[in-house]
Amino acid sequence: MKVITYSSMKDFIDDTLELLLKDEAVNQLLIFTALSKKDLATNDTLHAGKVIDENNEVSLIFLNSQPYNLLAYTPNETINVDAVKLLAEYLVNNNIRIYGINACKTISETFIRYYKKLTKANFTERLAMDIMELSEVNDITLPEGNFRQATLEDLPLLSRWFCQFSLDATSELIDISIASSFMTEKISHGLVYIFENKNKQAVSMAAATRQLQNGICINLVYTDEAFRKKKYGSAVVFNLSKLLLQSGNKFCTLCVDKSNQISNRIYRKIGYKILDNSYDFRLN
Repeated sequence: MKVITYSSMKDFIDDTLELLLKDEAVNQLLIFTALSKKDLATNDTLHAGKVIDENNEVSLIFLNSQPYNLLAYTPNETINVDAVKLLAEYLVNNNIRIYGINACKTISETFIRYYKKLTKANFTERLAMDIMELSEVNDITLPEGNFRQATLEDLPLLSRWFCQFSLDATSELIDISIASSFMTEKISHGLVYIFENKNKQAVSMAAATRQLQNGICINLVYTDEAFRKKKYGSAVVFNLSKLLLQSGNKFCTLCVDKSNQISNRIYRKIGYKILDNSYDFRLN
């Protein structure tokens, strides 16, 4: 068993993309990150590779793009513990810095166990998510209202919503100026959508944030606190999912906090199904 690394992101993509696309929704972050850096050479802050077993079969694929978390995936049904251990040893022995890890729970916890033995480092769980996918929307009852694309006139409201979205999701406070800059970019690219109630009040939002090869990721799903429990979140996700499928995407995917069973049920009613889990652990 050994670690294979690549001198360029193009070589990494050419060698691993076919495997990654077999679980495209699960690997959306890894694929999206790799493709966004496809013209770069790997370097001290960008490492890409795989771990192969004695039969030259791929046991683990990884990408470490600093200052973001290490991303890791196995194409196999069961986790090869030795492969994860070898990756931890490789990173430590080569003095490759990591900021955390994003992977399924089993890979994450296995990696952390061995990494801690080697470095005495501690990790904190930041997010525990279910990765969900939909290829066809169910016929469900929705509240009266209007679904539309957001404009820059909506920016003040959506910036405040984004601050609250971040606080709810990660307990992190974001400055309103940063939120405004972020939402300006998303709105300007036509990625953000709003649902208005029958009184023409904007009550919920969602965005198409990550275009994949065969599908697209929905994120930033948020309903104004004053208008919750009225199915407005269902309405904006249903309409956006339907629009994105009609636009040629084969599937829509989203991630939901494992502790948020209300959102989980809402998405299942629309037609989303859980594919896998994804954990975000940060190095303290």
